[in-house]
Amino acid sequence: MATFSYQNSKGVTYYLYTKEGVQLRGAKAPRSIYFFSKEADRTLGEGEKVVPEVPAGYKVEESARNGFVYLKKA
Repeated sequence: MATFSYQNSKGVTYYLYTKEGVQLRGAKAPRSIYFFSKEADRTLGEGEKVVPEVPAGYKVEESARNGFVYLKKA
């Protein structure tokens, strides 16, 4: 399965992954998080999966200052 990739303005390619069951501080229940990695063929940890496309209700944005890529609710 191919993962979603995004090339930022500096020419660096990032790949989108998700991790299930993450307990965030202050959250009542575990939830899924999305994150970008520079590694296309990274070893997936427990609960991690590749994401083939941007999830519904989200959009990819990039920091103008440093080129960092992140998901934001649309």
